[in-house]
Amino acid sequence: TDEEYNRNIEEQLASELGEHVQLEMITDRAYLEEYLKSPHKVDTLLTEEKLMPEITAAIAARAAFLLTEETGTGNQEISKYGGAQALIRALDPALLRNNGASGSRETRVIDVCSVSGGSGKTLAALYTARRLAEMGRKVLYVNAQSFHDFYSLLPEEDARSYMSPQLLRSMTDLPETAADTALQEVVHGTFDYVPQAEKMLSSYQIRDVNYIALTEEIRARQIYDYILLEADTEMSSALMMHLMQSERLLITSLQSRDAAGRLDRFTELLGQGTAQGVIVCGRYRAHLPDDLKRSAAAGTYPVCEYIPENEGGDMLQDLLSSGVLRQTAEAIM
Repeated sequence: TDEEYNRNIEEQLASELGEHVQLEMITDRAYLEEYLKSPHKVDTLLTEEKLMPEITAAIAARAAFLLTEETGTGNQEISKYGGAQALIRALDPALLRNNGASGSRETRVIDVCSVSGGSGKTLAALYTARRLAEMGRKVLYVNAQSFHDFYSLLPEEDARSYMSPQLLRSMTDLPETAADTALQEVVHGTFDYVPQAEKMLSSYQIRDVNYIALTEEIRARQIYDYILLEADTEMSSALMMHLMQSERLLITSLQSRDAAGRLDRFTELLGQGTAQGVIVCGRYRAHLPDDLKRSAAAGTYPVCEYIPENEGGDMLQDLLSSGVLRQTAEAIM
């Protein structure tokens, strides 16, 4: 019954199935009623909760999955927020092209951005990367902010180093050269990350376009399952063009009316280019009004999580133990 969801997944789902598989999508109530007048047997059934009782009575399926609006799902449930990829991961590999055994990864880039300063963008990027890694994915984090400062949000036991002069020089050369050097200097931990630059990027004549090119080159090598690219807060024309073509977008925002208004204007500029995205409120204050949930942007991208503002204690340990951003990782996969 969800036309927008069907429209977004149909082409991608069909392209991933093997030639021996027949895909039938029922999106018309009258056709469904006619279809259910006779018994059917299928390999895999995917249906919404509201339709499950009447469908399962007439359709025998080897495997059945429930499509849900929730993000924390069980083994037989698939979150709609995960788009076509959530369906593809749930299917029997025998139904996929090459039996799901092509031997190579399809690297997906998650662009992390914000239109509100101090909205917890770096924290959201780092801990979404961590949650994806905890789910068994191979993850790389790339920070393209003009002034890097993400080491303070890493656990103390994580290794840290700065970009070498060779990597700094190569960032402004060919993307292939930069990728070769960056992959040699990647720091390996719970997830991988490209080291911080010790000074502002402008000191080395490095711009956001250099990071975008680096990310695309690493992506083409299919080493990682996911690359999280944290964008600079300043929106250059090159960055905006990149975000308009993004496949996966994680947007952080504050809950204020001004922040919600900026977010509305930003998502309006994005148009329909981004296929999948979520919003995270990175510094939620329960005693203040929540204008984010009432924004027009929330009608396009779901507000996936509210992260309470931490006013004391061991913030990093508190976040790790609370499971924060696990739902966001599930939704953006």
